[in-house]
Amino acid sequence: MSEKIKVSYEEVSKALTSINQSANALQYKTSSIAEQNRLEFVNKMNEVNTMITQLAEQYKQLLKEHNQQVEQSLEALKLIDESLAALMDSFSHGVKQALEKE
Repeated sequence: MSEKIKVSYEEVSKALTSINQSANALQYKTSSIAEQNRLEFVNKMNEVNTMITQLAEQYKQLLKEHNQQVEQSLEALKLIDESLAALMDSFSHGVKQALEKE
C-alpha cells in the first residue's frame, strides 16, 4: 500500500494569497438614510447597516485568521516532509553502508 499524499505548497500559497486579497477587497459601505430624520424606520435601517458593516469586518478578520492558521500548518507540514525525507535518506545510506561491509 504505497499511496502518496502530494501537497503543492506553491498552489496552496497562491490560493491563500488570493483569499487574503479578496478579504481585503471586501467592503460594505453604508450611508445614513436620513441623519436628521427621527423616524423609527430610519433608525432601524441605520442599526441594520451598522450590524452588517460589523459582520463584514468580523468575516474579513476570520478569513485572515483562518489563512494564517493554514499557512502555519502548511509550513509545519513542509518541515515535517523535509525532515522525514532527510531521515529516510540517512537511513537508506546507513543500510547501504551496512550491506557494503558484508
